[in-house]
Amino acid sequence: MTPEVDLPFRLLSQGIHTVVRAAGFGAQDRGVSPGGAMDRFSHRCGNLLLGNEDEAPALEMILAPQLELKAKMVMVVTGGHHEKMERFRGTHGHPLKHGQVFRGEPGDRLVFGRRTLGFRSYLAWKKVEEHEGQGLEERSRGPVADLRCWGANGGGVRLLPGPEFERLQDENSFFQGYWVTSPELSSMGMRLEHRGPQVKLNSSEMVSAPVADGTVQMTPKGPIVLLRHRQTVGGYPRIFNVISADLDRLGQYGPGQVIPFELTDLPTARQALREAEDYLATWRTSSP
Repeated sequence: MTPEVDLPFRLLSQGIHTVVRAAGFGAQDRGVSPGGAMDRFSHRCGNLLLGNEDEAPALEMILAPQLELKAKMVMVVTGGHHEKMERFRGTHGHPLKHGQVFRGEPGDRLVFGRRTLGFRSYLAWKKVEEHEGQGLEERSRGPVADLRCWGANGGGVRLLPGPEFERLQDENSFFQGYWVTSPELSSMGMRLEHRGPQVKLNSSEMVSAPVADGTVQMTPKGPIVLLRHRQTVGGYPRIFNVISADLDRLGQYGPGQVIPFELTDLPTARQALREAEDYLATWRTSSP
């Protein structure tokens, strides 16, 4: 269970949000998935920009609340983009940039506009004293298009064949037409709706078996992609698995969006993960 966090701000409006930390491994044999942020890449970016540890908490926001700060701190917003973000000191508003560290004082208010890209945003913070954190201000992770993670680069979500992949009657049918995320979407998984030929299995009978983040299970109502807060075993055929480097991208899809899937291989999956970790390592080594 995630320890309770003493938040350094007050909620002026509720929004839709939760406090997240890094994933916790080692309890899947007891039915507890690792969990953590839905977009771990964005969560880690925010903490690294502030010089925090990976496991430091952040606010994961689907509908961003208005916040009033209770302490001096430096902050950064990563993940999904907003039309505008402002820090108000009294009646004076100061525009904020996505992915760029900024300073806040007690009594400041943070106001977020309409979300324009992605589905989840992350507010990371670090409490500071009067003259601390000055070297952190203005640090920026750069345009999201450069990060090979999600959104603006336009790449597909890459899949590896799953343990029951060979049960597909037609291995190409999954990639014909297109898939849309249904309203049945949560941190546990997302159900997909197909706009194309029916995807059929030779057999759906199986004994429950382990599943992982990104496992694509073929249920009688169609496929479900398991996400960060999934169960640990399942009884439906595991036809594909999303590669680790693209799982964060899934956390940025909301209901009613088209997901472009593509089949890949293990060497490509490993290379993609290395590229993401190499990018994060540049911020870890340069953190103050």
